[in-house]
Amino acid sequence: MCKDADNYSSTYEELHTKLFAEQKDGIRLIWEYVNMMYLDYDGDEFLQNYKADFENFKKLSEFYKKFGTLPLAEGRTIISIFRFYLGLDNYFEEVNNIELQHILRKEKDQEQEQQQKMPATTTEAWN
Repeated sequence: MCKDADNYSSTYEELHTKLFAEQKDGIRLIWEYVNMMYLDYDGDEFLQNYKADFENFKKLSEFYKKFGTLPLAEGRTIISIFRFYLGLDNYFEEVNNIELQHILRKEKDQEQEQQQKMPATTTEAWN
């Protein structure tokens, strides 16, 4: 589902079909993902920086609470919010991977520096 949503060459109609018609629980899964990401990114406080998405999310949340589903007439809006959070998720995952690689590289460099500072006899004993 995420792969389909991340394919920006798809038309809206193709995407709508893939996400909603071909997936039995597509709309529920999308909404669960959106809500999970909403909570992960500090909810209202974060979304207030994105006025249109914030208003759309509030409107859809109220509808979902009342009816237990989302209005398919709002398919474009649902896909837009899904893609918004998917993009954030992908971005922060990449940033986290880069940060992790940086930390690991720094630890390795520090370890090598420590080994170089050891007296020759101590270093030989380790080998």
